[in-house]
Amino acid sequence: MNTERPNSGAWPGSDISYRALFEQSALGMGFVRFADSRWLDVNKAFCQILWRSREDILSLSCPELTHPDDVGLDALPFAQMARGELESYSVEKRFLHKKGHDLWTRVTLSLVRDAAGNADYAIAILEDIRDRKAAEQALAESRQQLEAERAWLQTIVDTIPTGLIMLDEVGAMTLENAEWKRTWAGNALLNSVVDYESYKGFRPETGERIAAEEWPCAISLKQGVRTRDVILDIERFNGTRGTIVVSSAPLRNEAGRVVGAVAANMDISELRAAQTKLQEADRRKDEFLAMLAHELRNPLAPISTAAEMLKIVAHGDARVGRASEVISRQARHLSALVDDLLDVSRVTRGLVMLNREIVDLGAVIDSAVEQCRPLLASKRHSLVVHAGGSHPQVNGDRNRLVQIVANLLNNAAKYTPEGGNISLAIHADASRAWIEVEDKGIGIEAALLPHIFELFTQAERTADRAQGGLGIGLALVKTIVNLHGGDIRAASGGPGAGSRFTVSLPLAALQ
Repeated sequence: MNTERPNSGAWPGSDISYRALFEQSALGMGFVRFADSRWLDVNKAFCQILWRSREDILSLSCPELTHPDDVGLDALPFAQMARGELESYSVEKRFLHKKGHDLWTRVTLSLVRDAAGNADYAIAILEDIRDRKAAEQALAESRQQLEAERAWLQTIVDTIPTGLIMLDEVGAMTLENAEWKRTWAGNALLNSVVDYESYKGFRPETGERIAAEEWPCAISLKQGVRTRDVILDIERFNGTRGTIVVSSAPLRNEAGRVVGAVAANMDISELRAAQTKLQEADRRKDEFLAMLAHELRNPLAPISTAAEMLKIVAHGDARVGRASEVISRQARHLSALVDDLLDVSRVTRGLVMLNREIVDLGAVIDSAVEQCRPLLASKRHSLVVHAGGSHPQVNGDRNRLVQIVANLLNNAAKYTPEGGNISLAIHADASRAWIEVEDKGIGIEAALLPHIFELFTQAERTADRAQGGLGIGLALVKTIVNLHGGDIRAASGGPGAGSRFTVSLPLAALQ
């Protein structure tokens, strides 16, 4: 042990009672001389903390025991204390284990003055803080790991083409992705409490402002319920307008308590604009069809009249008679096309009105067959009607019901090679009447079958079907059937296997 002591009377080490207290203290205690920073005495706890013997410690100065990177931490305050300018100070630093390990400690030095009041030596209190430092290190590493995972998660969510945010239980935004920011054009609410009043959203049908509590993420957070596909017109933070569809869901902890919410939005502004353009184009198309049909109808009457007059003045001239017949036939065909155009324009604009009455479907079948007989005869088709004495009654428009059956028969005649077989059947059960038209014609391709009732849909034209129509007959049939509360279905085995159309209508007693 170093026997060089401070000035006589200031050193308590020789006091027996003090010595016992000094050695039994659970805190590391020592005395260090200002002159050369050497240790004068240390207790047992001090040695245990530094994993060194007393002799080893007393043979070294304080800087020699300190980790090289930490020597500068107490150089200035130690010098100030030696000059009597500082009474005490504390510092966290590393001492060196004999085998080179770092020993984290907290050292508190207090100034001891001699009888004359001059700085004599310092009392050092040493605390072992390795466990705390290890915990702090683990916490720091954990935070780094969390930050890395958060950055990784952010990278992932930023690749999602749907806007995404996550809120905590008080509405603070804890996550938002790039698409959300793009949608809202500079949303600056990241890591702040969400002020729903700052979101400018409107009901698309009325343009009224959406209240704060009506926002989907607010509903999920406050009411704990999901929202699905809420469409909102919005005014972005840069003043532009757009349309989004939003869905949200609450986030719950293990106890089931709502602790946050997640919301996803998709910007459908471009889709909505495209839909608007399509609707406008569709409206203009309907107006054009109506105008075209009316304009085409005007010259048909004089053309038909002129054709009949040609017959009268032909005076047996076969060529004039044939020309007159061609003009009349083509005028009738054109008139039928114009009627279809007028019908489709009325249907697409919702102008079709039904003159309802109790109608005998047997009489409807007779009238439709009579209308189609010239076409059937010209194509030398064989038509078989299976009525079985059934005369079901429906509440409907007689002329429109005849149009349904006539269009189906005409369609069968056009798509059946010359000399083909067509059948027409009618029957009823307890609630519905059924009309079925079946042919052995060219059939319907599987790819076309789901679209057969769509406007302007046609099978591929063949040489014998050069005047097959505009592809609106079946669309009209479906619309009229639906207006009667009925249903129509098409079936075919494919090309060359013929086709079958089945109409179902509710009986009059059930309407």
